[in-house]
Amino acid sequence: MQNFNPPTRDDLNAYIVLIRFLRQVHLHMQDINAEAERFNTLLEGQCELLNEHRLDIEDLTSALSEYEVERERVMSIKLPEQHNNQLPGHLASITSDREPSKAEG
Repeated sequence: MQNFNPPTRDDLNAYIVLIRFLRQVHLHMQDINAEAERFNTLLEGQCELLNEHRLDIEDLTSALSEYEVERERVMSIKLPEQHNNQLPGHLASITSDREPSKAEG
């Protein structure tokens, strides 16, 4: 301890600059922390909203899946070809014996 040299004026100025810098860093860290807390609050709100509607989303997903399966089934059905705009099968035989009415022309 006998070799202790008091800080020079430059050392003191450097300490003052360092302290000011650290205070600014501290303020920025507080701002970042406040924003992080705000973000967490918003995120928690979104999670609550999703949880409230989770069953609705699952129901819609299930209904959409069923619709897609049914649509594929219907699209895979091969319809008989129709010629000359005739009615298919049994309906054509019902109407083929009669004369067209005046309204049908």
